[in-house]
Amino acid sequence: MILTEQNIISTYNEKQQEQCKLYSKYLKLKIKYPTYGHKKLAKLLKVPYHKIAHWHFKNPPTPIQTINYLKERNLIPLKEDNKHLKLISKILGTTFGDGGIFSNLNGIFLSSSELSSIKEFKKDLEKIFGEEVKSNERIIKGGEYGNSYCYQNTNRKVIRFFHALGAPIGKKSNIKLKIPERILNQDSFYQAFFGNEIGIPKIHNDNKRTNSKLSNL
Repeated sequence: MILTEQNIISTYNEKQQEQCKLYSKYLKLKIKYPTYGHKKLAKLLKVPYHKIAHWHFKNPPTPIQTINYLKERNLIPLKEDNKHLKLISKILGTTFGDGGIFSNLNGIFLSSSELSSIKEFKKDLEKIFGEEVKSNERIIKGGEYGNSYCYQNTNRKVIRFFHALGAPIGKKSNIKLKIPERILNQDSFYQAFFGNEIGIPKIHNDNKRTNSKLSNL
């Protein structure tokens, strides 16, 4: 097991986490008392009616919505046999290089002078999460001579997923980087990370050149 529902919930603030605990109790009571309406359930939970009404008729707490979104795409729970593991590792590695997540958690991005790298990052996200993430993305052209590109995706559920995996948040020069204790696919992760940092296109399994073994880097 690499990523669980609790890992996603833990990326949210304390208030949201408490809401998830309360929601879990609500679901258990709903099963125990299937004939009860939201008012009776609210009374048992000792919370205002309107809170339970929102869950009862509309949407669960935001973290649960994120979990449901990821479940639909077979990304929670995330296990070692997931078919997208190499791509997920690759994107995670990129967030430690020229990519990242904005400090306000409103976007995951990659900056590069190579448009092909930007397009590849875009395609990888679409393969993992589906083409619907296209509605949350954009590519910005910039730089002094217009030769720099930045891909950004504002899908909050995608952002929380990589946040839970250990992607750095905010400006990397202002934080202490910590490589995730459990790398999903080491070759994909380090290829993306060091490829960003020192401009190598791929990792070679050759002692005469850069390879995926940290002891030889």
